[in-house]
Amino acid sequence: MNSGSATNDRVKYLPVLSLLIAATLWGVIWYPLRLLGDAGLSGLWSTLIIYAVVLVPCLPWLVPHLPIIRKMPGNICLLAIFAGWCNVSFILALLDGNVVRVVLLFYLSPVWTVLLGCFFLDEKLNRRSWLVLGLAMTGSLIILWPEEMGIWSSLDWADLLAISSGMAFAASNVMIRKTGDIPILIKMTATWTGVI
Repeated sequence: MNSGSATNDRVKYLPVLSLLIAATLWGVIWYPLRLLGDAGLSGLWSTLIIYAVVLVPCLPWLVPHLPIIRKMPGNICLLAIFAGWCNVSFILALLDGNVVRVVLLFYLSPVWTVLLGCFFLDEKLNRRSWLVLGLAMTGSLIILWPEEMGIWSSLDWADLLAISSGMAFAASNVMIRKTGDIPILIKMTATWTGVI
């Protein structure tokens, strides 16, 4: 095996590894945050501190990108709002609700992303895509709809936060695609700023 092939393999698997690590972190973040909450530090304060600690050291690297930010302030502000809502509402939902329900409701976000992509980015869906969307929604209703009551009476505040978090995540994904080739640092700092 030559070194070029090994490098290509690493580059090919890096996004998959990144997604697995991110999904794992988001899957377990509720536990330390609940411990902090039990110790007296609320979810909002924990979130503020975590994102501020990440954002502040990156600010000097953002200065050279200010002309790019000035060209698209509306899109970057929308990205910050959607990403901020997504992260804060997801964390609060995890802290206040049933973790399994919250995660299931949040992970409807691909459904919202596809629909928003159709409406705002003119992406086209084929029959198979519509079938998959229908199956995803049906599966969620089957899992989340208790037999003894309707879905609306069984939804609580944490469930609504989880649903809105998934929708905000979808909207932030659409904004990330809409902002195109702007540097990832701008997109990351917009996300962190939105949370703060």
